[in-house]
Amino acid sequence: KLMNQCIERGYASANIINDVLLASFKAKDTTLAQNLSVSNTEKKYTIQLLASKKKIPIKTFKGLKEVKEFLGKDNLYRYVFGEYSNKDEATLDLKQKVTTFYPDAFVTSMSRVK
Repeated sequence: KLMNQCIERGYASANIINDVLLASFKAKDTTLAQNLSVSNTEKKYTIQLLASKKKIPIKTFKGLKEVKEFLGKDNLYRYVFGEYSNKDEATLDLKQKVTTFYPDAFVTSMSRVK
């Protein structure tokens, strides 16, 4: 169940470790242990407008305020709009504010964008 939650949050290559191994990481590297700890934060959603191999100026995205750019691990620039704690809210904004300008836009989790 825990591993499925990790995969759903965008951590497909995650591993579950035991307390003994975690303690050894803490002893060696506090930063690494913090990165391995499970976060209790809510899943966040966003609307991905497009992805590109080349960087696109933010001012290109007319009609939408607060468009953000992320460079993914796959070296694609992803352009997103909004941050939502609930998928239904993101879907509503997608229909009301985004599809007019960007018909291929879709709702995705923030963890998949970063």
